[in-house]
Amino acid sequence: MDRDVSIVKVDKRHYRVIAREHWGLTLEQMKGKHVHHRIKRSDGGTDDPTNLYVCSEWFHDNVWHVGEGGFTGCASAGGRKGGKKTHRDRNEEGKSLHALQMIEKTHQEKNENGKSKHAVKLAERLHEEKDEQGRSLHALRVLGAIHDEKNGEGKSKHAVKMGAAAHRDKNQDGKSAHAVKLAEHLHQAKDELGRSLHTLKLHEDKDEQGRSKHSVAAVEKTNRQLWKSTIDGFTSTAAGIVSHHKARGWDTKARIKVSG
Repeated sequence: MDRDVSIVKVDKRHYRVIAREHWGLTLEQMKGKHVHHRIKRSDGGTDDPTNLYVCSEWFHDNVWHVGEGGFTGCASAGGRKGGKKTHRDRNEEGKSLHALQMIEKTHQEKNENGKSKHAVKLAERLHEEKDEQGRSLHALRVLGAIHDEKNGEGKSKHAVKMGAAAHRDKNQDGKSAHAVKLAEHLHQAKDELGRSLHTLKLHEDKDEQGRSKHSVAAVEKTNRQLWKSTIDGFTSTAAGIVSHHKARGWDTKARIKVSG
C-alpha cells in the first residue's frame, strides 16, 4: 500500500447512538437526555465519541451553555418528532414552548419531597454503578470530561467560566449576589442561641490548643497571601496593607493581590 495513503473509517451512525455506546448507557437511560458536542459542529466539531457528552436538558442549558443564552431544547424527544415547525413558537428567552411543555409533562409526577419521579428514577439508573469509595462512576466520568481543560494556573477552564458567570451580578455593596444568597441559605438553620449550625459544624474540629482547625487554616492561608498597594507599591499581607494605608489616611481598599 502507498505509504502516503491512509484509510479512516467514518462512523456514519446518528451521534446519539455513538454517544450511548461510548458512555455505556442503555436505551432507557438515554431517554430524555441530551448529547452535547464539546466542540460545536458549527466550529468544526465532529461526532467522534470523545467529542460527545450525555447530559440532562437542564445541565445542557445551564452548564455547558452557561453565559451563551442557553440551549433551546431542540434535541428533546418532542423536537426530534416535530422538527423546526414544532419548535417555531418561542418564549421571551428564545426557548421552544413545545419543548418546555414536553418537559413539564414528563416531570409532572412528584414524590413526597416534591421532586420529579422521572428525574429521580433516571438519576438512580445513571448513578447505580459505584467505585470502591461509593462514588458514581457516571458522575466521575462527566466531571472528568468537564474539567479536563485547564488554564495557565492549572484551574479548570469550565469551573472558572462558571464562577465568573455565577458571580457576575453584584448587590449595592459590590458583593456577588449569588454568594450572598448562598451564604443566607447555608446559615439559615440556627441553634437555640441563634448561632448558625453551619458555622458551628465548620469549627467543631479543634487542635491541641483548643483552636478551630478551620480558623487556623484560614488564617494561615490569609497570611500566605501578599498584597501590593496601588498607591505606593508597598507589599505586605492584607492586614499589613490596611495598617500601612490607615497610618497615611489612604483608602484601605487600594490594593491588589500579587500571590496566594
